[in-house]
Amino acid sequence: MAEVPIYKPTVAERPAFQQPLTVRATGEDMGAAIGRGMQGLAQGVQRASDNIADLNTLIAQADAKNALNEFTAWTTNAAYGDGGFLTLQGKAALDAYAEYDGKLRQARSEFSRNLSPAARAVYDQASTARVLSAQQSALVHKADAQKQFMVGTSTARQELLANEALLHAGNPAKMNAALALGVNELREQAALLGWDEHTTRMKVWDYESATLSNVALQIAQDDPIAAVEFLSEHSSRFTAIDGMNLVDKLAPMVADAAARDAVTMGSTPLFAPGSAADLIANFEGLSFAAYNDPATDENGQQVGPNIYRAGFGSNTVTRADGSVVEVNPSTVVTEADAKRDLARRLETEFIPRAIEAVGVEAWARLDGMTQNVLASLTYNYGSLPAPVARAVVTGDRTAIAAAIEGLAGHNGGINRERRLKEAALVRNGLGAGVQFSPRVEAVLSALPADMSVQVREAAADEIGRENAARAAERRAASAIAKETLALGIVTGNVTSEQAILQHPDLDDGDKVTLINSLRSEQGATAEARAYVSARAAGENRALNPYSSDDRSLADKAYELEMSTVPPEQRDTVSMEWVRDTGMIPSPMIAAVRQGLNSNDLGAVAAAMEMSAKLSADAPMAVGHLDNASEIEQAAAQYAAMVDGKGWSVEEAARFVIDQRDPKNRANADLLKSAWTEAAKGLGIGDVLRAFGDNILPGGPVAGLTPLQQEAVLADYLSAAEAAFKGPAQGDVGIARSMALAEIKRTYGVSTVSGQEVVMPFPPEMLYPPVGGSHDYIRDMAMADVRQVAPDAQNVMLTAVPETAQDVRSGKPPRYALTFVRPDGVIDQVPGLFVVDTDQLQQLATLDTEERRLRFEIERAYKSALSDRPMDFTRTYIERMSGGLLGPPTPAEVVPGFADLDAQLTDIGLRRDALLGRPGSLGNAVPMVDPADAEAAWLEQQSRTFGMMGGAPR
Repeated sequence: MAEVPIYKPTVAERPAFQQPLTVRATGEDMGAAIGRGMQGLAQGVQRASDNIADLNTLIAQADAKNALNEFTAWTTNAAYGDGGFLTLQGKAALDAYAEYDGKLRQARSEFSRNLSPAARAVYDQASTARVLSAQQSALVHKADAQKQFMVGTSTARQELLANEALLHAGNPAKMNAALALGVNELREQAALLGWDEHTTRMKVWDYESATLSNVALQIAQDDPIAAVEFLSEHSSRFTAIDGMNLVDKLAPMVADAAARDAVTMGSTPLFAPGSAADLIANFEGLSFAAYNDPATDENGQQVGPNIYRAGFGSNTVTRADGSVVEVNPSTVVTEADAKRDLARRLETEFIPRAIEAVGVEAWARLDGMTQNVLASLTYNYGSLPAPVARAVVTGDRTAIAAAIEGLAGHNGGINRERRLKEAALVRNGLGAGVQFSPRVEAVLSALPADMSVQVREAAADEIGRENAARAAERRAASAIAKETLALGIVTGNVTSEQAILQHPDLDDGDKVTLINSLRSEQGATAEARAYVSARAAGENRALNPYSSDDRSLADKAYELEMSTVPPEQRDTVSMEWVRDTGMIPSPMIAAVRQGLNSNDLGAVAAAMEMSAKLSADAPMAVGHLDNASEIEQAAAQYAAMVDGKGWSVEEAARFVIDQRDPKNRANADLLKSAWTEAAKGLGIGDVLRAFGDNILPGGPVAGLTPLQQEAVLADYLSAAEAAFKGPAQGDVGIARSMALAEIKRTYGVSTVSGQEVVMPFPPEMLYPPVGGSHDYIRDMAMADVRQVAPDAQNVMLTAVPETAQDVRSGKPPRYALTFVRPDGVIDQVPGLFVVDTDQLQQLATLDTEERRLRFEIERAYKSALSDRPMDFTRTYIERMSGGLLGPPTPAEVVPGFADLDAQLTDIGLRRDALLGRPGSLGNAVPMVDPADAEAAWLEQQSRTFGMMGGAPR
């Protein structure tokens, strides 16, 4: 800063008598310093003025820079931010350009609004470059967007016109017009994008090819043959790749259409040989006796010695011992001899000759049918004719077929038909001989050779399926006719032999059989009809199971009666018939035995179930059967596995089938002695450990009686033995694991008796809990017992066969209800116990009501805690001062608690009455745990008053 000098006078009195007087004085004495000070002051003022001007300039520049920075940030965001102009594409960018440019100008002014003139001047100059740069970028982007928009519009129009061509697939004029417009649009796009002529031409080709491919596929939906004709007509407009792809896509559709055409034409394939030997055998035919086959000239005159052949035209015979002998006039061969000789000669003579004639590589390239034909030719000629060998080297199947056709005139044309068939087999594969309409034939000829063969073979397959279907229909019609007439004979609806002789679906053999049946039935069933009528009137006599005549009568009567019963009702009606007559008809028992010995799972299951029913409902009738043990064993297996173990009938049937497997039976026999030793290490403890800890007191027990424990152990050992001798293959550890897994399928732990008991089908697994508990089952059981024995001390439920039956059928399971009298005697309630589903529903409803009330109490209690902390705290302190521990109870803080508590009490009393329990005060117990309430209260205090123990610092 400039500093103004202060004048300080230097004139002083001269000391007395020290110096002489003089009139001279210096400049300093006269004020020169003052002048210099004034001059310095002026210079300082100038320097201060310059400094102030520099400061204002810096401030203006800083303000301008700040505004420019803000404007720059704005332009960056407006260009590249979310929805920024430079991020927009196509029409969106075109539509946004004007708005973006206007906002750019407006923003430039906005950011300079509060600047000083000097700062604005600097800002205007600096922001001009920023604005020009942003506008230039925007113009370039707009131009690109314009171009992109035009290209997109053009592309969309091309697609639209391609779709229009597709819509007019059936109208060539409109289709070509739409396609031409699309091509013109593509050329305009090419000009816009600056493509060269070659690129444009390729793009046009791709566009036409793709569009025409879609048109062809559209045509193929209605007429695949027309699609191939379309492809041929426009072949030059398809690219190579599109053409190949289109052919691949059309091939299966053309094959279907061609097959339908061949079936319509009624053609029949030549034959379908599986090997060269099959083909040769078909051509040559089989001759069991020798015949003379000498060489002849073109006129058929013998030119050589006699040559005798047999079998499939061979001059040798290969016997079963491998010996080979020449055929002579007295030779006789079997079919096996002939096949053996043909196979030997093909392997050792003719196929090697054919391969040698064409070379190994050329032979390997041939398909199997062509190889078979060449073997046939070599067999017939003795060697492969040279024209055919030359054609094979080319690999062209058409050329090979033509060469074979060229041999048709040899030997006076004696083998002409054979040569033509061989050529057809080479040209058309297994489709040889299939006839098509001229239109379809022309299309197949235009396809690639391999594809044509595939289509022809597919047509041959379809013809085969069609013929098989027709034959099956004829057989089915014949079978239906036989069954209908046979039924009519049995029921008496068919009484005339003419009805059989004039039926169009029967052959002569069927007619003879049915007429004999009619004559036999008319004489043999009279007594059976009388018995059926008597049974319907309730007047039938008792039949003697030991009388062969009565057994025959029962069989006839049963068949007669069953013939009028729908199949789905026959089992039920059959059981009624058995219970009524005391006889099991032979057809019925035969069906059961057939089912038991079947390998069909459903048949075995049905037979096992029927065996169980017969043994239960007609045990005496079963006992009178010959070899009744099979039925009794099946019934016992059903009872053990289905009723005892809870298996499904299908699982039991699978087990029976597996046990019949010779391998399984042999393994089981080998492991018998090993099982005896292994079983010593298995015991009831295995089962108990599988269901819990039975070492400490209170663990589960295997039944409450020795008999129940023995039943558990027997089931366990039975399952272990089956596993040990079967899948476990003698490994006792695996057998133990598998047996326990099997036990767990049926067994579980029940506490109905008040103790954990391992039992099959525990009710806790089959009935739902109420209020998270199954205690209601014990209460219901106890209520039932006390109707019989009011002083009963305990109850238990025991699974019976009906339990398994109910589980399988989805019904509430029934149990035997056992109880203990005061003297310790165990007794059983008559009938079976089942949970009353109506009572169960009422219990569930009470539980829902109780949970709702308890939730309401808890919610009100927590509300009191959070909404009225001071009241809650005051009550808490009052309780403590009164010597009461713990937080306030719901009764002290919940509004209307007395009414809610009364409702809970009422629910408890209703539950007790429903379960037959002695009257009580219900279950009106506070639902809030005091410990939880206290912890919640302390947490509330912490939130309200800060951490306990002092104010927070």
